[in-house]
Amino acid sequence: MNTSDPFSLLAKIVAIFDSTNIEYVLGGSLASSMVGEPRATMDIDMAAQINSEQLQAFYLAVKDDFYIPLAFAEEAVRSKSSFNIVSNQTSYKVDIFVLGKNRLDSNQLKRRIKATLPGEATSIWVTSPEDQIVRKLSWFKLGGRVSDRQWRDVLSIISSQNDQLDYTYLNETAQSEGLSELLALALEEAENL
Repeated sequence: MNTSDPFSLLAKIVAIFDSTNIEYVLGGSLASSMVGEPRATMDIDMAAQINSEQLQAFYLAVKDDFYIPLAFAEEAVRSKSSFNIVSNQTSYKVDIFVLGKNRLDSNQLKRRIKATLPGEATSIWVTSPEDQIVRKLSWFKLGGRVSDRQWRDVLSIISSQNDQLDYTYLNETAQSEGLSELLALALEEAENL
């Protein structure tokens, strides 16, 4: 399998998640590129529901092709934080965010959608456009509201998915996360594009 582009590498990771029974969802730039404006990235963001036993199976499945700091991964599983693996062949980095029990984490898995990877025959789970918007607004806020990339991703998802978005869910979730003001600004700006 050619893993010189992020989608080929992603197909390989998805096969490993599937073989180790780990529920996952694609997030970040690749996910927003699939429903909004495509943009280049050197990493892949995945969110996954992983327990310690699954982590051991995952480690055994990836250790020959990826650098994986096992101690950091084990701590991430315990603390519901993140760890990364790096392709030995391409140096692409895969950030794996271990999902917890909060509303955003639960909804990211419950509301995920199936999509086919560009140039691949692989179907994968992708974060829904609404959940991508909320996540990116959250990262934008946490980053001091300065990330042009996060903001541009939000606007492109809104513009591209406008007629298909579940605005009731989007507004309720943004409100529960303290993001109503940012969502309103994004909706207004996207309308004027």
